[in-house]
Amino acid sequence: MESRFYTAKDIANLLGVGIGKGYTLIREWNKELQQKGYTTAQGRVVKAYADLKLGFGIQKEDVYGN
Repeated sequence: MESRFYTAKDIANLLGVGIGKGYTLIREWNKELQQKGYTTAQGRVVKAYADLKLGFGIQKEDVYGN
């Protein structure tokens, strides 16, 4: 079964940044999720939320109109 979470290494690979930046983003996103009442896991972030924050799945029409 595929994990529902990204690790800092996953985020770093997706964005082409260092693992430290991956951890920074995960902390930020987990803080946002906690403020919304969700339980989080240190060093991991739910893929669906990370994909939303990274703009994955956004359609060209959402950005440019039409």
